[in-house]
Amino acid sequence: TDSCKPKIGCVHVNNTGACKDWNSCTSGDICKGGKCVPGKPKVCDDGNACTTDSCKSPGGSCVFAINTATCDDGNKCTEQDNCKAGACAAGTTKVCDDKNGATLDSCLPTTGACHHVKAGPAKGATIGAGADFTCQLQTDGTVRCAGRDHRGQLGDDNGCVDSAKPVQVVGVKGAVAVAADGLHGCALLSDGKLRCWGYNSKGQLGNNMQWYANCTNVTWPPKSHPVTGTSKYTAVAVGGQHTCAVTDKGEVYCWGSSDSGQIGYAGTSNNYNKVPKQVNDLLKGKLKATAVTAGITHSCALLSDGTVACWGSNASGQLGDGTTTNRPKAVAVSGLAGTVAISAGGHHTCALKAGGSVVCWGANIKGQLGNGTKVQSLKPVAVKALANAKSIAAASTHTCALRNDGTAVCWGGNADGQ
Repeated sequence: TDSCKPKIGCVHVNNTGACKDWNSCTSGDICKGGKCVPGKPKVCDDGNACTTDSCKSPGGSCVFAINTATCDDGNKCTEQDNCKAGACAAGTTKVCDDKNGATLDSCLPTTGACHHVKAGPAKGATIGAGADFTCQLQTDGTVRCAGRDHRGQLGDDNGCVDSAKPVQVVGVKGAVAVAADGLHGCALLSDGKLRCWGYNSKGQLGNNMQWYANCTNVTWPPKSHPVTGTSKYTAVAVGGQHTCAVTDKGEVYCWGSSDSGQIGYAGTSNNYNKVPKQVNDLLKGKLKATAVTAGITHSCALLSDGTVACWGSNASGQLGDGTTTNRPKAVAVSGLAGTVAISAGGHHTCALKAGGSVVCWGANIKGQLGNGTKVQSLKPVAVKALANAKSIAAASTHTCALRNDGTAVCWGGNADGQ
């Protein structure tokens, strides 16, 4: 503070007033010790660890320069992540190999914990039921079917003649599981191969062929046909007009109709694919699949950490992601963990949890979700008054569970006494 005193002349006394340090990147400058001291620096934080943030003076504009610093991509299964082009790029993948060929090894992204899930023996059912036919695995590794045969779904190469008695599927030997739905069936063999039979209008037999009615066709007789490819499978599921299977590497392959995205990738211009192809972006490949299930136009996989991913038609919320948007790529079922088994019905899906409880989601017009309402649910809801379940099966509009004591309970549509 400047003043003039008559006896001594000019006097300059230090003050603590406001001042300007002529730096545009500070504010609230004050005087201290006879100098202008910079105030609070301007904050130039864009929240991106992959940019070096600074303020440019004069002008006071923020500058965000791309760097190559170390960073965290949020995935605990990657190490030594580094910034690249202004974004955090995943580093090396954590190795979770327990050197055991009988397990599927994967890493849980949220914790970095390794999971080692037993890969075999092959998982599947001994009975498969289609729209109007049923197939059963025999103790000698063959498969027998009974019912309608107008599309060759009995697989006995006998001119598509219906049979009230089980007839043997031609070409199936060494089977360990069978699956059926719609108008076709498939058998998983002990060597990891698949053979399918029946209707093939959308390539659902996976043999790189397509036909509608094959009862009298010498080239495509109504018997089992080998699924194309060299993959070895551990589980198979049959949907309305598509098929999905889990490989011994924990991958999921699907084929057949893709009109609603149920095979997990884009099909041909005619909305189908005649050979197996890996499901797109099954949660970015971070986890392995241990089981698969197929509904009329949607599919789901059980993953090694107990979560579930689904894809395909979602008009009734059967994918469980909280929306009704069809998904040609796999999405996680909302809030679901601790799952040990899954089953897809017509337009709903159910999951068995480790403690023996069951949750379901999707269509509920007949009460097939078992939660005491007939309102569809876009996320999993608990089945009421059910405990100690050990297996589940979802059908078109009803669902059943087998309990530990050997009793069975069912809920949903019952117009035909199902």
